Amino acid sequence: MKRSLLIILLSFTCIIVKAQSNPESKTDTTIFTSTDVETVPECSGGFERFAKYLANNKQMTSLHDKGIVYVQFVVETDGKLTQIKVVKSLSADADKVAASVIRNSPLWKPGIKNGQAVRVQCTLPLHFKG
Repeated sequence: MKRSLLIILLSFTCIIVKAQSNPESKTDTTIFTSTDVETVPECSGGFERFAKYLANNKQMTSLHDKGIVYVQFVVETDGKLTQIKVVKSLSADADKVAASVIRNSPLWKPGIKNGQAVRVQCTLPLHFKG
């Protein structure tokens, strides 16, 4: 069964990265972490919806690689995912699929700090079952 062979969402971790705020810019460029915010980002509809999205993704189900790809990204204040990159590789094919799957995922709920949406950098391990 494809769902049982597919992806196990191991954990969701937000990694520390502090970008400098540009005082001349109208937009705050600070990137927070899960420990810096009251509410961590999550996929709209929760992690169950995200797990279903992964389980139903044709790219993920057709790949025969086995292992974990760690993908890092920033959840923006509008819920879009930016700065997507693989930080721990499995193979060129798996890396490409993992980045594409994150890039095309549903919008996310942004992190909240002091009652306001903020940018949060996250690292997500995607498990390929081969």
